[in-house]
Amino acid sequence: ANYQASQQFQNRKKWYDGKVTAVVQPSTKKGVAVYTVTYGDGDVEEGVLAEDIRARKNTTNEDVDTDELEETKEKRKKVKAKEMARKSMPYVFEVPTTLESLYSLISTHAKTGSEVSTILNRIHTSNSIRLKNNTNNAEKMQNFYDVCLRRFMAVGDAISDSGDGGKALGRHEQLNDLTRVLYRMTQDSPSIAGAVWGRRIGILHKALLKRLRDVPLHHQDVFTAWPSVGTVLLLKALPHIFPVTDYRHGVVLPSLLYLTQTLVQCPIRNHGDLVTGVLIAGLVVEYTREAHRVSPEVLAFLAGVLRLFVVPNKWNECAKKNLIPSLANVVNYPDLLTLRDGLVSNKKGYSSENPPKLSLELKRNASTNLEKIDSAKGAAGVFCATLHMIDTLMDTFRGKVEYSENELFSEIAQSLLCLGEDIAPKSKTNTPSKKKKKMSILPSYLSERLSSTVRKMTKITGQTHRAPLLRRLPPPTQSIKTLAPRMADPTKYSLSNDARQSKSQSQAESDRLRREYKREHKAVSRELRLDGQFVEMERRKELEYKAGKDRKKRNENFAWLEGEQAAMNQQVSVLPLFDLFTKCVFVMCVVCVFVKYTVHLGNSN
Repeated sequence: ANYQASQQFQNRKKWYDGKVTAVVQPSTKKGVAVYTVTYGDGDVEEGVLAEDIRARKNTTNEDVDTDELEETKEKRKKVKAKEMARKSMPYVFEVPTTLESLYSLISTHAKTGSEVSTILNRIHTSNSIRLKNNTNNAEKMQNFYDVCLRRFMAVGDAISDSGDGGKALGRHEQLNDLTRVLYRMTQDSPSIAGAVWGRRIGILHKALLKRLRDVPLHHQDVFTAWPSVGTVLLLKALPHIFPVTDYRHGVVLPSLLYLTQTLVQCPIRNHGDLVTGVLIAGLVVEYTREAHRVSPEVLAFLAGVLRLFVVPNKWNECAKKNLIPSLANVVNYPDLLTLRDGLVSNKKGYSSENPPKLSLELKRNASTNLEKIDSAKGAAGVFCATLHMIDTLMDTFRGKVEYSENELFSEIAQSLLCLGEDIAPKSKTNTPSKKKKKMSILPSYLSERLSSTVRKMTKITGQTHRAPLLRRLPPPTQSIKTLAPRMADPTKYSLSNDARQSKSQSQAESDRLRREYKREHKAVSRELRLDGQFVEMERRKELEYKAGKDRKKRNENFAWLEGEQAAMNQQVSVLPLFDLFTKCVFVMCVVCVFVKYTVHLGNSN
């Protein structure tokens, strides 16, 4: 039936499957019968005309109206266009300045992860600011750098949610290619890269502060204050782009402060937070290892993580020693109280060839219907990763901290003492009961791994006593050679040449005064001479100015007289002829007036 035919735009028809359930006959002969139709979704329409009802065709495929056919054709055309675009990927791309424009390019020209990497490489290659024609692309490439950072975090988050994605997506390889692109762009313009990284770290820090404020408002299984896996992976790529051994660096040091603040202030409320904290602690160790920087936040965090694996009867005693804020309230979260049970219950055949690894694999809980990290599989990974980082720190700072290993590793040593029952296997005479063995004895590989760390700690902290404090001479200070002239102090007596001439002090003083008087006399004469020259030059300039004004005025008068004489001559030539006497009188008058005016001008000057 044609649904709501009277209300359709421009008499369009929308045919839907239905069933005629009633027929209303007309009351008169000229009337028209109408029908009541019940559609497949339960909707009922009354008063349907016969022209809006048709029989369903006996075909296997459903009828599709004209609009649906056109939409299907357009979709097919778009799919074909995308396929053609993927097959003919251009070598030159416009610089995408937003993440949406980059996704548009990817959806148009890429179908696999390798093609995405090819697009990013071609964008950088064709728009690098090192090229002569692309010197004005600095602003666009700066925005593209930020887009690459956001793309990196998005791919990292996708790895956390869905894994690598197989050969088609290859998210791990995408991150490797993105790291190479970021490194090349950093080499092109370190100032641009530093500015973009600084702005991105500032955004991450503000987001961290916002999450820390929101922690008390959310449930532990729903909300976490720790950064996402994509953010952690982005900071993992940072040491491969910038040097971490510089004493001061505009990008590395803010990133290190961000990581240590996260490690100290973000509360650990479940096993996923603990795994993320161990990953960030490993990043801090990587940042500080080559430069031999001491990070007390990492030492305190690793010591606190070790205390989570103590036997239950020592839990209250050792948990109180967790002074770091992120581990201060672990007693309130039951997921963290069963970490040791996960170590003991997991009887897999761990070995040096097959050690336990950190895992972020999610497992759905049937009771709460929430995805959590399997603590039984991840506890051994957290334990071994913590011991590995402690071994790395001991190898890094051995002999590098002026015999201060005892003070540096004091917290970790106390945590290892809390695990004293697991350091070595018990003897046969003191074999514990089955119940105690199940609660306290670790698997053999984990126990041997712990014993190796304890032996190394004992060797480092107990090899020598700390030397007493010594006062060492500071390095000699050497000033820069000055090129300023030496100025003699007239109030200070110096023998100089007077000593060579065997003069007395009074004679030397009188000679010095005479020399000073002579110098001052010459200086005064020189100044007077310069002043006289200046005064004379100014006087001549003033006279020249006045003479110029008079000369100009006189020239104007002469010109006026010449003009008057020319006018009179013209008038005389027009008049009738005078006699000779009249002409002579007229000429003498003009000459007298001219001479008189000239004499007057001379007297005024």
